[in-house]
Amino acid sequence: MALDRFENYGIRLKELVLKFESMLSEHREQYFDSDELEHIIDFYMETNDIIMLEESLKYSEKLFPGKSSIQLRKAQLYGAIGRVDEAMAMLGELERTEPNNSDVMFTLAIVCSQTGEHEKAIYYYKKSLDDGTDLGIVYENISMEYQYLGDYEQAIIYSKRALKENPKNDDSILSISLC
Repeated sequence: MALDRFENYGIRLKELVLKFESMLSEHREQYFDSDELEHIIDFYMETNDIIMLEESLKYSEKLFPGKSSIQLRKAQLYGAIGRVDEAMAMLGELERTEPNNSDVMFTLAIVCSQTGEHEKAIYYYKKSLDDGTDLGIVYENISMEYQYLGDYEQAIIYSKRALKENPKNDDSILSISLC
């Protein structure tokens, strides 16, 4: 028996995704509000369905051109599939228009890390802390950036902070022991 791809998701999301897929397969237009489309996009991101992720982004941009939350998701996709220059261009524009958006800062940090710009990644990770994002994840990512730079003292400090946020985080314990 095949695994249900909706197993870890609610019935409402399943209905939305199936409605979206039905629209595509029947080659017809259907209206979704921006929140619904963001949920659909997030589902495809989480399930690593790149083809449907691209389709949902394309349709979302058609209905809501220039909407920053959709542009952010597109930049996240570009970063994930190695289209780093395009991701950075989009994120740079989002940073100019939304300088206090922690999701933009977090995504910038990830892409900077991918390009080996570890100091810049640390800067953006620290900026993403401003509105109460998941501190444990951010601290652990900062620790990794310091490890890449060979600054093990700072790496330990941030691994300890991550561990304080999530005492069961094996990655933080491993980071401390490696440093």
